[in-house]
Amino acid sequence: MVVWIPTSKDVYGAIFREHTTRLTVFSGFTRMEDHSPRMETEWGFRIADEPLIKSVATKKAVEQKEWDYEYFIALVKKDED
Repeated sequence: MVVWIPTSKDVYGAIFREHTTRLTVFSGFTRMEDHSPRMETEWGFRIADEPLIKSVATKKAVEQKEWDYEYFIALVKKDED
């Protein structure tokens, strides 16, 4: 199970820059036709079972010019049986 911990743009960017050639998209989501557009991208190492970092871009309204960004780092918790 992945729990997403908020992080800064600097931390997200440093991880992405350092490992960019070894990262792959784990999942992506785009919703543009709603009143509040949203894009999410999860990145992780190719050999991993879980993603490592995630960015979320949102707009409060379609008319908003610039996107608002949030960044997250994954905390992977073991499932308890």
